[in-house]
Amino acid sequence: MSLFATYCGLLLIASAYDIKTQRVPALLIAVLMLAPALILYGLGNFTFNHQVLLSIIFTFLIVFIGYVAFGFGGADGKILLGISFILPIDVMAMFLLVCLSIFTIYFTVFFGRKNEAPFVPAIAITAIGFNFVTGV
Repeated sequence: MSLFATYCGLLLIASAYDIKTQRVPALLIAVLMLAPALILYGLGNFTFNHQVLLSIIFTFLIVFIGYVAFGFGGADGKILLGISFILPIDVMAMFLLVCLSIFTIYFTVFFGRKNEAPFVPAIAITAIGFNFVTGV
């Protein structure tokens, strides 16, 4: 089993917490935030270039706007920022677009009458989809 598949499993656990309690444990958030960069650093594949820096800045801006304007949760932003450390800007933009699309669909179908819905499941579904598409 690949490390990314293990990461997707942890995202599914975080999704279950987010759906059930609207909270994700701090230790799980820390692992999901730090694991991508630490795994790549441990494997010797971590390269911090301008594409990754742009990805981090872009993700931070999207998360900040979502937090201020739309009530984006803390776990969601931290997990997305952790993922932005390993994806270049173009892939991260696509990742965020797919996340928001999935969230919009299941928010409309399952949470249409409520004001809040968990976002971590959208991140998990997107990460699993990217895992199958890229074959990581």
